[in-house]
Amino acid sequence: MDNSTGIVAILDILGYKSFLENNDAGEAVAEVLDVLNNAKSNTRNMAFAPLAKTEDSKKEMERIFENIQWLVFADTILLARAYPQETNKENKLECWGSVCYAARFLYSHLFAWDLPVRGAVAFGRFLIKEHCFAGYAIAEARKCLETLDLAALALAASAEEEFLNFGTSEPEVWSKNKYVLPLKDGNVRESIVLLPSCSVQSLF
Repeated sequence: MDNSTGIVAILDILGYKSFLENNDAGEAVAEVLDVLNNAKSNTRNMAFAPLAKTEDSKKEMERIFENIQWLVFADTILLARAYPQETNKENKLECWGSVCYAARFLYSHLFAWDLPVRGAVAFGRFLIKEHCFAGYAIAEARKCLETLDLAALALAASAEEEFLNFGTSEPEVWSKNKYVLPLKDGNVRESIVLLPSCSVQSLF
């Protein structure tokens, strides 16, 4: 399988290890595992399906959703979508919109189950084959989320740069979604954050 260029989102559940240590393999653990195992189908049924009002739009939503690659392992969910070979502004927007929409839904959905999430979205080359993965975009997303000292879903530098490169929206629109985030090393950095209350469409 060839390397792909596209978008990667990684979401980590905070406190997962502590949760497992303080709960035996009973009902609470079973419910959390059920949420993780059904993350993909829940996102399809609860986030994407309601957008389809006709049979044609239903097929279109299914096509868009199925183009997202999913990996769920332990306390981590990885989403990725490769750019098509022939890219233009329209299909780039579809790629970004679908991944950001799915990631933001997961972020808010897991919070509703008392599972706080820290995540990051990056852009670049990546390789996913079955349950193995590698590439700059994955490494950057992981590095970005591990520096954050709060539960948030932030865009890494590569993601922000790619947005601006193909002119998704005006700079003043972006500024409304930028926040100063605390980092684990005691510093802060300004980043675009995908909040549950933020309309993904407002970014494009």
